[in-house]
Amino acid sequence: MKIQYNLLACGMLFIMGMASCEMKEELIPGSNNPDEKGLLQIGVAYNKSTTTQRTKAEENYVDADGFKVEISNSDLNYNEIFTYSSTEPLSVELPVATYKVYAHSDLVKEKYMNEPYYGQEQSIEITPNNTVDVNMLCKMENTKIALVYDPDFLSTFSKCNITITAGNCIQKFSYDKSTDSDVQNPAPQYWMLEEGVTTINVTAVGWTAEGNVPVRQSYDYHKEDNSAYEGGDAITFTMHPTANNSGSTTIGVKVVLFEELEGDSIEVPVEGNETGGSDPGTGTGELTMQVPDDIVFSVNDPTIPTDAEIKINAPAGMKSLKVFIKSGNKGFKNAISALVENGLDFITEGVEVVDNDKIGMVLKTFLPESDVTAPKQGETSYSFPVGAFFGLMKNFGPTTDGPHTFEVILEDMEGEKLEDSLKVTING
Repeated sequence: MKIQYNLLACGMLFIMGMASCEMKEELIPGSNNPDEKGLLQIGVAYNKSTTTQRTKAEENYVDADGFKVEISNSDLNYNEIFTYSSTEPLSVELPVATYKVYAHSDLVKEKYMNEPYYGQEQSIEITPNNTVDVNMLCKMENTKIALVYDPDFLSTFSKCNITITAGNCIQKFSYDKSTDSDVQNPAPQYWMLEEGVTTINVTAVGWTAEGNVPVRQSYDYHKEDNSAYEGGDAITFTMHPTANNSGSTTIGVKVVLFEELEGDSIEVPVEGNETGGSDPGTGTGELTMQVPDDIVFSVNDPTIPTDAEIKINAPAGMKSLKVFIKSGNKGFKNAISALVENGLDFITEGVEVVDNDKIGMVLKTFLPESDVTAPKQGETSYSFPVGAFFGLMKNFGPTTDGPHTFEVILEDMEGEKLEDSLKVTING
């Protein structure tokens, strides 16, 4: 009897298992009958209105020839990529299921780009023996950033360094009329912003043409409703000279936002708040940063200035110290690129030194003679030993692509900001 009961139980379990499998197949779209199929026909266009910055509502969709169309369904292990052509409509026969369709520019999506990146994603359901017609209208996924120098600005300031910060996107712009008398506006850039960026900061340090007086200004900009900046926004920053309450020359920034709304572009003012003083050496908190004069040495020099330091005095306490390094030759660039996997990206993101417990340990391995320590937030003084990098720089020979450059951005607890740079040239 016991054996019979066991056999009966096993039989019941087998029947239940078969029923469970059948039910599971019914729940998975397209798995009941793989022979059941439908047809997907796709048209792709994209909106150019943001790139041309029209100031009135106007749709400007054009065929997206050359765009890629990705069709995928993970349950069916289906993932195919097609190239769109308006002269040959894209028609794909697919098993019955729900698919993710993503149409986008035929470009590598990067954080900073020289041209816009367009995309659109949709969920499409394929049913038996039916044709689904889909029109994909792609919109710009990145944010256009344009910097313009007013002619009066160029005549007032002979040299200027400008930093634009939006979340984890930071780009530096500069000109020096002593080395380039024909200063042109930088080419527009397209940034892939992280989600939730509501403020863009513009910090500028300029030196007046008359008297070579340093002037610093920092502004935070946000939309009128404090909503986040996003793909499709196009922002133009126009630098111009102005005067403060005491009549001294300072730096002004006019900001215009073109915001993409349902394929249209409208001009929207952006509000700005001043966040800093006007003197890069003696801001409201007497924040100072002493950077050595540009350094030149030879690969044959027996001694090099490895004791060079960037000295910081922050009475209000340090909040942030970010260091970027631009390499002057391929060898040193490869060397500092290797630090990225250890969390130190000096090239693209910049390395935040404040409260960075990792920096000392990593650089000690990378630069055995270095003694880099991380200051704590709120500390009032600190020295960053740039000279610790010089020995490694020397090992990779002369600078062939311009000088090695350290770019440093400093901020104190009161929001006062400074930035400066140090150039290191190595001769053969």
